[in-house]
Amino acid sequence: TFGAQLGLPGHVILNGIDPEAVRRRAAVGVFRPVFSPVVGSVGRWTDPVKRLAMLLDAYDRVQRRDGGALYLIGPTPARSPSTHDDVVFTGPIDDPAPLMATFDLYVSASRSEGLPYAVLDAMALGLPVVATRVRGHVDLVEDGVTGRLVEDAQEMVRALEDMLMDPDARRDMGQTGRKRAENFSVRVMAEQTAKVYEGIVR
Repeated sequence: TFGAQLGLPGHVILNGIDPEAVRRRAAVGVFRPVFSPVVGSVGRWTDPVKRLAMLLDAYDRVQRRDGGALYLIGPTPARSPSTHDDVVFTGPIDDPAPLMATFDLYVSASRSEGLPYAVLDAMALGLPVVATRVRGHVDLVEDGVTGRLVEDAQEMVRALEDMLMDPDARRDMGQTGRKRAENFSVRVMAEQTAKVYEGIVR
């Protein structure tokens, strides 16, 4: 970082969310999508960093024993990149938490991330996560514990298939992820920030 280049002390304070507030918003509830199981994601799908084409390609190749659907929340390209009935583009939603709460699995194919709030929200809601092995994702998702980290589309296909066919694994990873999300709360962020300022004052 710039501070490190100048020889200044540095402190890493991770962004946080309010997990309980996310769960309260989700409790408002929406009608569960007709298709099941539901894979979902949130993003600006007009941004190439999100790798929408890779995500659609991987989902299209997944062998789904019980059908299901992919729900994508957020702005999309003017021309829909998919005509499949099992891919639903919702467009932007002011508060995606209620719809996210109906998902069985969260997925992200991003090329890079900071600390993705959408993944944190998904974990706070008890969703297991399948995500690319990039910065941001690796800070949140513990491979084989709270979800799966993948290198490419082929690995994403296998991970999605494994997760969709194993509801027990989804439940266990989701519960573990929900606990892990507490480590990235606004409360923890505020406490860490306070400690930094206390050290400066001293």
